[in-house]
Amino acid sequence: MRTATTIRSAAAMIAPLAMATAIGLCLTACSSKPAKPGQYTSNRDAFTITAPASWEKAEGVMGSTVVFLEPQAGATDTFRENVNVVAEKLPAGMGLDGYLKASDENAAKLMTDFSEVSSTRVKLGENDAQRIVYQHRMGVYNLKCLLYLVVHGGRGYVLTCTAIVDEYEDHEPVFEDTCKTFQTH
Repeated sequence: MRTATTIRSAAAMIAPLAMATAIGLCLTACSSKPAKPGQYTSNRDAFTITAPASWEKAEGVMGSTVVFLEPQAGATDTFRENVNVVAEKLPAGMGLDGYLKASDENAAKLMTDFSEVSSTRVKLGENDAQRIVYQHRMGVYNLKCLLYLVVHGGRGYVLTCTAIVDEYEDHEPVFEDTCKTFQTH
């Protein structure tokens, strides 16, 4: 009799726990949508971006929030085309024009043989952005980059897409498609 009472008592405690667990799992499954392949979300830096699913993702590399690296094409492929996002807190009141000016001043100082190809004001999602194409040298590599500057919610975002100069045109559509998925939240 004591055993039956103990079993009923245990069952009475487990049933509500099981029901709460089932409800919690259902709410979690119903309320969170699965990430798309290649999608990255930073809650800390308040953005989402989606790169090709086959590209490798690394976080926190050289001051970036995230870097996406194209798969290596073979043993002789010494440079991996990439897309990276850097997010930073901006001084109060700094808008896109101020961020662009600061970026322009730093580019010539920090990059060897820096040369701006184009700079245009565009929309990137719901945000105003500056689209810049430039070239520079890094060690033995002559690089061409597509860069978007975005200011939203007191943060500055720099999306940089980099390829070897001779391979840039082949990669530009993938770079643009990736950048077009960028959303602030």
